[in-house]
Amino acid sequence: MTNNEHLDDVANRAFCEYRRNRSPDALAVVYDRTSVRLLAVAMHLCATASEAEDAVQDTFMVALEHPERWDPERPLEPWLLGILANRVRQARRSAARTPDASRLGHPEP
Repeated sequence: MTNNEHLDDVANRAFCEYRRNRSPDALAVVYDRTSVRLLAVAMHLCATASEAEDAVQDTFMVALEHPERWDPERPLEPWLLGILANRVRQARRSAARTPDASRLGHPEP
């Protein structure tokens, strides 16, 4: 077993525990085991370090709020990376949106 496989097993087991009893300690283990790699990926996807940090935080918020969406038969980290990519994509879309001035109401003087 490689070191990465061991880390994945630890994170997977910890997230299973979090799903069962919402243990903050278990979630801390998941964060400790995965956040560095998630941040490294986010740094490549985002324009700034603060955007990358926000994306990682958003990723963990989604995982924390919806742990049932993870399939325990699959590795945890790819699931988290998928959430991260989706959050970055959503943030880019939101940042690129500009209101259509013609659709905005003009206040009467």
